[in-house]
Amino acid sequence: MNKNMKYGYEVERAIVAEIVARYQKEGMSHVEFAKILYGDTPTSSTKWRRIRNTSPTGKPQSLPVFEAVAAAEILGLNFYSLAFQIEERSRSRTVNLPTLTFSRSYYRSLQ
Repeated sequence: MNKNMKYGYEVERAIVAEIVARYQKEGMSHVEFAKILYGDTPTSSTKWRRIRNTSPTGKPQSLPVFEAVAAAEILGLNFYSLAFQIEERSRSRTVNLPTLTFSRSYYRSLQ
């Protein structure tokens, strides 16, 4: 993965982490959020889990921009506000782009 792709991947992961932190702060479970985002289907929670977590290949499934926009809207934000907040955190070192790594403690720090 080249430098630009790596940065893009890390930004995507920061977006996913922020989305998760936001809906958990509102008391919503992963399954509840997935059903709102993807509809009440048998595969909605699996799809969201694959985006949040690593897959058998060792990487999480990508989050398309249109889904990130929809997720932000569900949380009462527009996508640009979500991206701006992540950028502001990166400047204050709460999120360390471009060498971002995620752990359970990172998710907790967003709450």
